[in-house]
Amino acid sequence: MKLALGYYEWTAIRGLYVNGSALPGAIEDLYSATVRSDAELAVRRIEEVCPLDSELSEASVALASCLVNAIWGRPECSLDLIVGILSDIAAGLGEDCDGDDLSEIHARCLREICRGFPMYVELLESHYVPDVRTACVDLISACGLFDKSLTGRAIWFLEASKKLKGMEGFHSLIDSSIDDLR
Repeated sequence: MKLALGYYEWTAIRGLYVNGSALPGAIEDLYSATVRSDAELAVRRIEEVCPLDSELSEASVALASCLVNAIWGRPECSLDLIVGILSDIAAGLGEDCDGDDLSEIHARCLREICRGFPMYVELLESHYVPDVRTACVDLISACGLFDKSLTGRAIWFLEASKKLKGMEGFHSLIDSSIDDLR
């Protein structure tokens, strides 16, 4: 994950209101948090640069890229927060677009998020926390909607996941996602 952080010139990246120089430390703190309160504090620091309910920015692209990498090796207390942020970015909350008309920034965010498709499938299959599973259903669906080469896979994995133990409460969400993908 540290290599991913080093890829970006954070002071040159614009967040919604400030530059992205605070993001690497906040992302690293989220990635390395050992207690929930530290992870939540890191998320609040991230939201100072990339408010999750506002329009996406250049910093959102870098954030998405780094958080996809942060899924590997992250502590348990951060996982739902990481995939939750990715799900919010994928949804483009705060973006002003009609239907399939994505902003260029939103499309770049989704390209980065699609790089984690196999991880979202694995987490959906193996993880037990409802918020993680919900975010993974959303992420798998977003990937399938954005990248047509993933659409068939997304449908297949979502349909197959309904047969997994503990997924009964997710059938409505999965069915709705599959309908969107078709």
